[in-house]
Amino acid sequence: MHSTVNEMDDRVPAQSPLRILVVEDTSFVREAIVETLVRSGHMVCEAEDGQRAVACFAESAIDLILLDIVLPDTDGFTLCAQIRAQSNVPIVLLTALNHIDDILHGFEVGADDYITKPFVACELLRNATCVKLSINHGN
Repeated sequence: MHSTVNEMDDRVPAQSPLRILVVEDTSFVREAIVETLVRSGHMVCEAEDGQRAVACFAESAIDLILLDIVLPDTDGFTLCAQIRAQSNVPIVLLTALNHIDDILHGFEVGADDYITKPFVACELLRNATCVKLSINHGN
């Protein structure tokens, strides 16, 4: 996991740091997401494919998963369903797939939120925080 930094993004409310798994095969997108999360005080494990995501999830106590749907070795829908079968960790799908059938399928396989690309960093942070908070309050 990447360590946190002290600099906080002042557009996002202060909160306890989350341990976030970022699963994204496009390196520059993954790096931008990771940088945004780390700058906001979160700890990040990153994966470029499903195999690495499963390993990272098994090795680390993850609070939230940001999951791309189009991956080189599996699809995010399948991975989401696999993780959901063993855990209630919040899962946010991040994808360019914006057809209503894809969105509905994402929720059917267990996603807690669905964000389409392109997105703004503060949107990602707020949605991820809201998903985590709503799930914590629901327990």
